[in-house]
Amino acid sequence: MLVAATRQDGGLSITTFVVDALSDDEIAAELARAGVAVASWRRIEASVVPADRAYRDAWTDDGKTISVDPAKQAAIDAQRAAEPDLRGLQAALVARA
Repeated sequence: MLVAATRQDGGLSITTFVVDALSDDEIAAELARAGVAVASWRRIEASVVPADRAYRDAWTDDGKTISVDPAKQAAIDAQRAAEPDLRGLQAALVARA
């Protein structure tokens, strides 16, 4: 069973529970025990989780759909553009070894 939990900080956590027969109270207790400050949550099917995880830090849940928040996506793009791309350096170091 999957749970989409909208955190109080505005982020979204997708949590897998191995026991499908948990009550709502048990799920809420497990989220609290995990230290997740939850604003809301719902049970979901795997099919509603976006396949592209590139912007998972921008995911939002409106109660029906998990989608990418455009403002959060733009912030992620700006952060990525400001970070150096170290893949070429890593490849060169591996080739030397």
